[in-house]
Amino acid sequence: MLQEVAAAPGVRERAVSFESTGKMLRGVLALPEGERPPERGAVLLHGWGTYRIGPHAMLVKLARELASRGAAALRFDLRGRGESGGRYAQTGLDEMINDAVRAAAFLRKECGASRIVAAGLCSGANVALGAAAAAGAFERVAALSALPFQSHRSAEQSLRRTGGKLGDLAARALRPSTWLRFVTGRVRVLRVLKNLFGGEGGTTRTATGEVRNLKDSSRDLMGALAGYRGRVLFVWGGADAEGAGARRHFEGFAGEAGLDARFHVVEGSNHNFYSLAWEREAVDTVAGFLLGE
Repeated sequence: MLQEVAAAPGVRERAVSFESTGKMLRGVLALPEGERPPERGAVLLHGWGTYRIGPHAMLVKLARELASRGAAALRFDLRGRGESGGRYAQTGLDEMINDAVRAAAFLRKECGASRIVAAGLCSGANVALGAAAAAGAFERVAALSALPFQSHRSAEQSLRRTGGKLGDLAARALRPSTWLRFVTGRVRVLRVLKNLFGGEGGTTRTATGEVRNLKDSSRDLMGALAGYRGRVLFVWGGADAEGAGARRHFEGFAGEAGLDARFHVVEGSNHNFYSLAWEREAVDTVAGFLLGE
């Protein structure tokens, strides 16, 4: 089993599994102590290249915060990640959306929760928005560090993403440990270049020979989101290089579509809310919103 952080007081956790279109998905369910079934259930969705704990165990902390306030919280490995079945290189946005919908159904059946909400980080935010809009899986969605869906991403936003990665790469290049890895052949140059200019996920070839962009969807997700009648909270870090452009995109869209959306900026924070203060603000804001406090 993948390494987990020790359980929190007042919260009980157990390993769970459920099936999604032929793949077994595995996760951890956090529940409040006591026998009373929770009214609300929350599905927590990690980013593209991570698994169910999220960066610096942020999703673990969010799940336990929700459970301590009386909700059931399910964080699980999307297919091809962590302990779940499936292949990483063949899992795209549509498959992840299907997994999120199945997770919502699992929570209803397993816990008796009647009101299901979701939170996702980075591409997990896109998955949550897609599942809410296309399948009506969630009545509220907290989208942390959400980027525009790939088909709506502008050239400026793509350049900012590459620029942010270049800055990170330049910082690493100044470290002696990086040069030691480079001269000993432990730096995979082709992988670095692919991540820099191609992004995570990339493409795959279908059974019919067509090239498929894994981060794009066969659905009109923005069209579906325009008709979504739930509530959405968008959260970005104030120092996230892509956050300002993403916020302009979603604020403009929400205004035009009449989407019930709130926007929150964690001042000074990066994309993954690395400091304890940034993380605490994000977790408290998201938990309060999802539980209607």
